[in-house]
Amino acid sequence: IAVNITINELLEMEIFEKEYTIRGKTTYEAIFKGVKVNYLLQEIVSLAMGASVITFQAFDGYSLSLAISAIAPEMLLAFAKDGAYLDKAENGGMGYLSVIDPIKDEFDYNGPRCVKNIVEIIIS
Repeated sequence: IAVNITINELLEMEIFEKEYTIRGKTTYEAIFKGVKVNYLLQEIVSLAMGASVITFQAFDGYSLSLAISAIAPEMLLAFAKDGAYLDKAENGGMGYLSVIDPIKDEFDYNGPRCVKNIVEIIIS
């Protein structure tokens, strides 16, 4: 089943905003705004189709696949950072959509799980 969702449709959904720490090669904090991934799965896609894996695909081929049962409650499909909409990579941005997976503990490096420049989300 394919579902196409536009940015305007995301803006009509239940919006969540929170400060996240992104820890990778560098560490930074930012306030991200978007829609919780669990909300999308439950309200929009409907888990009734028996899906068990979600894959976030970036424009450069990078992807992240997770068991749906392992998604953190505050995992976010973000469209804004620090009060501004995310911009395309060509302008130095993170792409129009990014997944922000919160850090789990003080030793967790969540940077590789925070996928930028998302062009497709595959649910299987």
